[in-house]
Amino acid sequence: MLISIAARNYTTILALQLKWIHITEDSILFIVFLIHREIIGPFLVLMFINIYWKTPSGVKRITVFAIFLICLLGMDIFSNTSGVITYLNWNLLKAGIGNTAFLIAGLGLSRGIMYLMQESTNYGKGL
Repeated sequence: MLISIAARNYTTILALQLKWIHITEDSILFIVFLIHREIIGPFLVLMFINIYWKTPSGVKRITVFAIFLICLLGMDIFSNTSGVITYLNWNLLKAGIGNTAFLIAGLGLSRGIMYLMQESTNYGKGL
C-alpha cells in the first residue's frame, strides 16, 4: 500500500511539473483529490490483491481484475468531469494503461512479499 501511495505521488508530481494536469484551487475539491489519490486508490489496489490471491480460477481472477480496473477508471472519470483534476490531454486508454500498471505492480510486489515470507519461514528447518 505504501508503494502504491508513493508511486501515485511520484506520477502526480511528475505530471504537475510537466504541466500535464492542473489541480483545482477549490479547497473542498482538493480534499477530494487527496482522498482519491492517498486513500481510495491504494485501498482499492490492496483489496484487489487480497481478492485476487484468494480467487481460485483464472476466469474469476480476470473478472476481479476487470471490476477493479473499472472502479479505478470510474474514479478517474469522476475526477475529470467534476473538475478536481484538469488534464491537458486526457485519454481513457492512457488512464486504463496507468491503472492496469498499478494493479499489475501491486500483484508483482505482493508475489515478491509472499515469496520472502515463505523463504523466511522455511529458513533453518533442514538443520
